[in-house]
Amino acid sequence: MTTAATKMRAELLRTTFAQGKITLITSIAVAVVVFFVLFDKTELRWLVLWISFFAIVTAGRLALYAAYHRIQPGDDALEKWLRAYMVGSVLGGLAWGSSGILLAVTPSQMLQGFIVIVIGGITVGAISSHAVFIPAYLAFVLPATLPLSLWQMSIGEPVNIGF
Repeated sequence: MTTAATKMRAELLRTTFAQGKITLITSIAVAVVVFFVLFDKTELRWLVLWISFFAIVTAGRLALYAAYHRIQPGDDALEKWLRAYMVGSVLGGLAWGSSGILLAVTPSQMLQGFIVIVIGGITVGAISSHAVFIPAYLAFVLPATLPLSLWQMSIGEPVNIGF
């Protein structure tokens, strides 16, 4: 990669890490809301499993952001940090995607719709932190949306396919 291209990718990475922390904090707030909304409306074991997985992934991602800002790596470490960010994006997507399986598997279409709206909102919100690095956005959005989308389509009812 040329020096100009390396500098541009490094700046994209800096921007991504700068914007990602705010989005992640918002994601935590949304997860807390989801937990309390569904607390008495879904099986507690699945809700606890989901929030625990989400908390572990989120703690890892917050640690990654903190390490990046503490170290302030140079351009020579660019690829390492891009890979780490991508792994965090995939895991974050899986954390939200798992909610589509663990929490939306309910006969209540209202609760299914709630989860669809939450995941939709989270993926739209992720645009602000991932827009400068589209592969990271795709690494987040695909695992976040595919499980629920596939499950909804497998039901075969028109309202579920519409989700």
